[in-house]
Amino acid sequence: MRLQQNARLGAYEVLSFIGSGGMGEVCRARDTRLGREVAIKVLSKVHAASPTAASRFEREARLQAALNHPSIAALYDYGEHEDFAFLVLELVDGPTLRDRLSSGPMTVEEARPIFLQVVDALAAAHERGIVHRDLKPANVKLNPEGRVKLLDFGLAKRIFSFDRDSETLLEGDELTGAQLVGTPSYMSPEQLRGEKVVERSDIWAFGCVLFEALSGRRAFHGKSRAEQIAATLTGAPDMELIAAAPLGWRQLVARCLERDPDRRFESIRDAAPILSQAGDAATLDWKVPAPPDNGPASPATTRRSLAVLPFVNLSSDEDDEYFSDGLTEEIMSALSRLPHLMVVARSSAFAFKGRQVDVREVAEILNVGYVLEGSVRKSGTRVRVGVQMIDASDGSCLWSERFDRELADIFALQDEITGAVVHSFHEHSGSFTGDVVEASSAKPASVDLEAYLLVMKARFAASSLSGDGFLQAIQLYHAALARDPSSAAALGGLAEGYLAFGFYGVMDSRDALGQARDLSLRALSIAPEDPRALVVLASVKEILEWDLAGGYNAYRKAIASSPSFAIGHYSLSQSLSRRGRHEAAIATAERAHALDPLSPLMVAGLAQVRYEAGQEEDALRLLQESEGLHPGNPIVALTLGVILRDLGRYPEALPHFEASVDMPGDFGLASLGNLLARMQRQEEAEKILEQLDSHARNQGTRHLEKALVLTGLGRAEQALDELDASAENREGRLLMAATMRAFHPLQHDPRFQTLLRRIGLPAA
Repeated sequence: MRLQQNARLGAYEVLSFIGSGGMGEVCRARDTRLGREVAIKVLSKVHAASPTAASRFEREARLQAALNHPSIAALYDYGEHEDFAFLVLELVDGPTLRDRLSSGPMTVEEARPIFLQVVDALAAAHERGIVHRDLKPANVKLNPEGRVKLLDFGLAKRIFSFDRDSETLLEGDELTGAQLVGTPSYMSPEQLRGEKVVERSDIWAFGCVLFEALSGRRAFHGKSRAEQIAATLTGAPDMELIAAAPLGWRQLVARCLERDPDRRFESIRDAAPILSQAGDAATLDWKVPAPPDNGPASPATTRRSLAVLPFVNLSSDEDDEYFSDGLTEEIMSALSRLPHLMVVARSSAFAFKGRQVDVREVAEILNVGYVLEGSVRKSGTRVRVGVQMIDASDGSCLWSERFDRELADIFALQDEITGAVVHSFHEHSGSFTGDVVEASSAKPASVDLEAYLLVMKARFAASSLSGDGFLQAIQLYHAALARDPSSAAALGGLAEGYLAFGFYGVMDSRDALGQARDLSLRALSIAPEDPRALVVLASVKEILEWDLAGGYNAYRKAIASSPSFAIGHYSLSQSLSRRGRHEAAIATAERAHALDPLSPLMVAGLAQVRYEAGQEEDALRLLQESEGLHPGNPIVALTLGVILRDLGRYPEALPHFEASVDMPGDFGLASLGNLLARMQRQEEAEKILEQLDSHARNQGTRHLEKALVLTGLGRAEQALDELDASAENREGRLLMAATMRAFHPLQHDPRFQTLLRRIGLPAA
């Protein structure tokens, strides 16, 4: 229906008619209570009498209420007046993208900031389980400040329902029946065929809109609705119309417009790095929409990479070493947020701590183009930091500076150093191109300096990788929170600690993982894009809640917020491998290894996903080559032992399992028991079962580990009983281990198949 000027809907006074959108008509109105102008949307006359349309209109309100993002028009209110319902929306002034394109196509420079914001908005909706289903230029608003606003969720669909209390994505709330809704020129083939619509349908529409922005013409068009549909189902866009765009952008459009949804990007966030790049630097691996592998780096890639070596502690008090290490990590973390720069992870950079090495040698080992090194002198309330950046190609110093500040200005100091590094790249590296993303220390609104220093001390204690150091870190995080309950860093650190406790069975898995979830959610309420908290939340979703979709989304978000976050790539690779997406898992694990080449965890992770993909010899070769670099490391030893055992090479596997028996959680001990049972050394395997029972009484449960030994002994029913108990107790290791080849003797048992389906894994 058309609202008349000066009409009143409760507290809202209609000012003027704006236009139609989706199935509603929109007018400008004034909220007389708050004194602001808003947009009012009501069902159009043609839809007003339809119960289906009315239900969809109400659903639009629910869906848009679930979205809170700067690039999505906000929903303020939902109400009823006489015999119709209405929505009260944020009023966004400015033209639509359709208005802008009426004057011709865009340049890449003009389109880039617009489409990066569209990517961010769509990703936010998808991560809430919502598909827009009607993305088109008319639904992209361009306000005068340059902010994009995505409009009109009238046709949106929730592919998952969202439980606000648990933050869990759950299957459900599907529309019934095959309904052809949307704008044909931008609808995906699966939409037009009435098939299930998922996030990749929006990715198709994104490709259509980007093509139109670059060419000034629609990707699929026809004189009639039928011709438009036929063009989408059978035709192809004229890519010559966007020949002037960078190669990466042309590949991006083509990938979005793949008719097979499985060949499009898995996440709209995959488009962001391509859009961010300038020139032809951004090209796609057509097979896998994942970061580049860990092969020989191109000169351009190396020139955009940096290692931040641990700053030397020059303070008179040796105990201040925690501060120099902490400052190094903070600068490293800030630089890791830059999408154009690869920053080597802490564990690899800190491998050179205390060693006199040539920076060119360091750069060659870590495969980077630049090295940042520095020193820290802390005295009372003053701190002096000297920093220099070295060009690894010739060892020359590109930039150096000394900073002398009050300790209370530590956040500003971190920002100054980070900004100076970025500026130096632009000054000295012609290959480092693209828009600079502001990297900062993410200082909260108010900071308790003592709490911040306690967090630094906690991280320093945890870096020892000892049990005592870990417990000390937990105590320090608690002390930091006692001083500052809003410390996202302390909350995230505790969340990581409880995740480890739950995963390794140091304490009851459900209790520990539940605490990890609560702490990570508190951290994210303060710092919504904190990558560490996101990885903890993703891990909990997978291993406690068996919500693989929710976990995958959180892993992706962690990587998007910090592209150089190695543990995020590692965790995502393991998740992909469990879901059978082996090619993508390998590419992602290779990226993690490139970011943290000296980490035994990254080596083992890459070997594991290669092995799960059937690349046994490659996995063995990688692990055997790394043994010299990581002698006696239990993670490398365990992974190597598992592969050798599964290949039937029992005598070779034995010493590797023996080297891993002291790993937390007893998985190494149980793996040894499984091997001994296979070697017909039953008596020794039985003794390991007794040890596991004893550990279960004193620590967390050990059902999974006992199942592993019992499977080796051929006691299938008992093993299945233990696996069921493992699922009941939500043991953190279950999801990781359920698809291991060690359990293949059980794979045809209906109980085992039921278990796999229960925890969200594909049945064999």
